[in-house]
Amino acid sequence: MEDTYFFTNNLLEALDNPDVREKIREIVKEEKGKKEKKGLLGKDNNTSDVKMLKKKLEEEIKEKERLYTILDKLKDENENSHMMLDHLKAANKSLENSNSDLERKINRLEDENRQLKSDYETQFEEYKENMGMYKKQLRELEQECNLYKGKYKLIDYYYNLYLSLGEDAHKKLGRILSAKSPEMFLSWGIQWDNIRALWTEISFWLDEYPKDMVDKLTQIFDYFFGIYYENNQMDGEKKYIRQEVQAGDEFDDFLHTRKDGAVAGRITEVLLNGYGQMDGEEFILKEKSIVRI
Repeated sequence: MEDTYFFTNNLLEALDNPDVREKIREIVKEEKGKKEKKGLLGKDNNTSDVKMLKKKLEEEIKEKERLYTILDKLKDENENSHMMLDHLKAANKSLENSNSDLERKINRLEDENRQLKSDYETQFEEYKENMGMYKKQLRELEQECNLYKGKYKLIDYYYNLYLSLGEDAHKKLGRILSAKSPEMFLSWGIQWDNIRALWTEISFWLDEYPKDMVDKLTQIFDYFFGIYYENNQMDGEKKYIRQEVQAGDEFDDFLHTRKDGAVAGRITEVLLNGYGQMDGEEFILKEKSIVRI
């Protein structure tokens, strides 16, 4: 098929040449002249031979015309083939250009994807670092919050304990503690002058008020003294500390204040712990513990 195609194309291209076409006409004319001449010179020619030759010549002319028609048709088909081939070449070129554009777009998208991936990984690392920092800060805030809640619960507890003493007690202690709010109760209670005055007031209450009220006020004193103890240090030493006295200790008039009972012997009950001040390694007693013997 391929050889026939190339033969036909070559033949059609040759027929497009004016010299070739002219040469074909000359050959046809020459052949026709030879046959006519041969018929005229023949001694035994007769009418039937002439008719036969004439008929054969006409047939050959028709055949040549048919061949010319076929050649013209093949020429048109060849031209159409060339046009189709040109169209195919143009389409192929367009496809190649489109393919090149697509490749460039793909390469650009791959570059963008790599950049996005790199940016994402960087941002993710920053996110993890920030999350770690935020979690640490959150834990610290939670610890502070829990510490605050714990302290606030204590304030709330002792404030309500103070409120339970009643208005008469509040009036008596009006220059030492405030019942207006937990904040004022705390701010007054942690002042040293008020802590000292509260101890003196409790020492009087031992004779004037029921034991349960005295115990409540003693708890409040211990709370505020503890806060002052923690918040006031000098070179690692506590400025004021409680006197350590326990039931069973031997009564000492220089260290203890007796409340009823015998004048000597062992302590049976500590009613109110005293306190003192540290001077270096020396403990200076400020208020003696009140006890029963």
